[in-house]
Amino acid sequence: EARIFYTRFHKRLHSHPNPLINDLSILTLPGNPNRRLKRKWCRDLLQNFNV
Repeated sequence: EARIFYTRFHKRLHSHPNPLINDLSILTLPGNPNRRLKRKWCRDLLQNFNV
């Protein structure tokens, strides 16, 4: 039931007259590119200590 509600809610956002709310209908945030997490691997830590 919740899945159906949010599916319908998400579809209604696409036709909303407010452009800010209309931008919420896309899966990713506008102007926010996908980014990788900053990971500190062991080799990265070793390189940082050698500098």
